[in-house]
Amino acid sequence: MSEGTLSLRAILASAKSKLRENQINEVDGELLLAHLLGITRMQLHGTVPMVEGDALNHLSDELNELIAERISGIPTQYLIGEAPFRHLVLDVGPGVLIPRPETEGLVALALDRIASKFKASSERLSVVDLGAGSGCIAISLAQEGRDLGAALSIIAVEPSSEAHPYLERNIAKYEVDVRVVKEDAEVALVGVKSDLVVANPPYIPDHLATSGDLPRELKSEPSMALYGGIDGMQVPKLFIDAASRILKSGGDLVMEHEESQRAELMEYLSHDFIHVGSGDDLNGKHRYIFATRK
Repeated sequence: MSEGTLSLRAILASAKSKLRENQINEVDGELLLAHLLGITRMQLHGTVPMVEGDALNHLSDELNELIAERISGIPTQYLIGEAPFRHLVLDVGPGVLIPRPETEGLVALALDRIASKFKASSERLSVVDLGAGSGCIAISLAQEGRDLGAALSIIAVEPSSEAHPYLERNIAKYEVDVRVVKEDAEVALVGVKSDLVVANPPYIPDHLATSGDLPRELKSEPSMALYGGIDGMQVPKLFIDAASRILKSGGDLVMEHEESQRAELMEYLSHDFIHVGSGDDLNGKHRYIFATRK
């Protein structure tokens, strides 16, 4: 092993130590170093680029700066400008919600609905992603729905001017056919009727924004994508109302929510929907509800 490699390992060990002292996952140090080196995190565990002398010192300074920003509460995804999601690596940054692993399960449920509907009818299906953010849901459905052989017309609804550049960039990056609409969910797509609505609305109670109960990283993410009203239920219910208006009779809604909200949201769904059901995420938490429009 070369001296440069040994020094690189020492730099990474120091970064991990700082993160550990601040109760931050040490993997973030690997992600940040890999980003600076222009390689993947897994490549750090194999043959890494040779870095020596002044270049090594400069790299160390850059990594220390990123570690300091991470400790201050800036998410690693914002620092490196990207976030993984299912089969995608999406561009992200301040102003757009960082895709979560839990939402990957929402996409899986939506794909099940698409497969079932397309099996019953070979006609093109219309899909609406309410509150599209980075485009993680819409782009995944476009890509993976195509792999299923389903013909889809997908609309991504996102009102945020800050999120739109990332949404447009990610759609272009993956060359998928997704139409973008810049409107609030409650007034979007007047006159449009869809086969499937997928949504991950803001659902954190507003009062938690000023409490110490949430991770520091959330303070860097857009509040309009996180907080769902006084008890966190107002915006999810607005999204359900929007889905009720947009969906065809027999169309499906699949939505993510906070685990304590399941019973109340299922009751709310029962006014306009039938076959109301729920699902858990990989951690066993109540995370998804689904229903069919009457």
